[in-house]
Amino acid sequence: MDDTYILQYGSISGLPFQYARAARLAGLNSKNVIAVNRDFGELNRGLPFDASIAEPSDSRLTRMYKKARFFFGDVIPNTSLVHYYSDSLFRRYLDCGILSGLRRPMVISFAGTDVRLESSARRLNPYVYIPPYSAGEAKIKKKLELIGKYISFAATDFELGGYVEPYFEKVFYLPQPVNLEHFAFSPPDRNVRRPVVIHIPTNREVKGTADIEAAVERLKADGLDFEFRLLECNLTQEQVKRKIAGADIVANEIRTGSFGVFALEAMASGKPNISYLREDLKEKYPPELPIVSANPDTIYQVLKDLIRDADRRVEVGKAGRAYVEKYHPLATVGEELKRIYSECGLSVA
Repeated sequence: MDDTYILQYGSISGLPFQYARAARLAGLNSKNVIAVNRDFGELNRGLPFDASIAEPSDSRLTRMYKKARFFFGDVIPNTSLVHYYSDSLFRRYLDCGILSGLRRPMVISFAGTDVRLESSARRLNPYVYIPPYSAGEAKIKKKLELIGKYISFAATDFELGGYVEPYFEKVFYLPQPVNLEHFAFSPPDRNVRRPVVIHIPTNREVKGTADIEAAVERLKADGLDFEFRLLECNLTQEQVKRKIAGADIVANEIRTGSFGVFALEAMASGKPNISYLREDLKEKYPPELPIVSANPDTIYQVLKDLIRDADRRVEVGKAGRAYVEKYHPLATVGEELKRIYSECGLSVA
């Protein structure tokens, strides 16, 4: 490796750190840097990163100074490509404009609410929840237009790609990486008499927690014998891993219309995962994707069927592990990153 590196800038549930690791496995010098050493909002999950620019105790002026020092003293002279995650270092994407002028390869990925256009989302998915802190459709479009002036390429999932395609020269599908060494394969015990269902709502409205709880209460009233565990959203990754290992069914999110890395981690552990997958997106994924799709209207019946059918739980759990092993290992994602970065202008040996 030479002295230059690929900067993975930002923190979306710790994913940029995993992408940096995946890139290194593919022979690319890469590191994840976040703006401030803290989690999102009130969360404190201990998500990993390689370096942070500022500390929470720093004043606004100090943070601005540290960002400028990092950008002009490190990013400009030392990066071979910058991969942004949702945000940039400076307001109005000033740093992207400077890097564009320097012909520095760039690519950007998104988180969800930052680019999910309400009119399109509701047309495609009647269950989607748009939180009140969303910037609003006009501002999102204006932001994407501004980003598209400087960055030609986006890399994201199939759902978000539909919103951002008009603003970029090319949008790549980027699979999420899973470190399989961290998730032991532990499929449900088909002989368990009282299955355990877990749900971890980082955002109750987005995940459809109220609908899941209502289905659980209805199932219990029907006499089904199972345990439901509503877990804290502030768990560390190690704690989450242990909770998944002790579950028979993972009820993830039933409103968004797609799935994230938590679903993949559950699948890597061999647990059947319930997430709502929009009908129009199903054909975009490999046919063996074993997501158990459920929305607020169907979660009762889907949960009921899985709780009653131990053989299906085991079958879906095994299929989930096989799917993640095939499409989402760090090394596999690293090679895909290498291909994407090459198309974005990075010189790859």
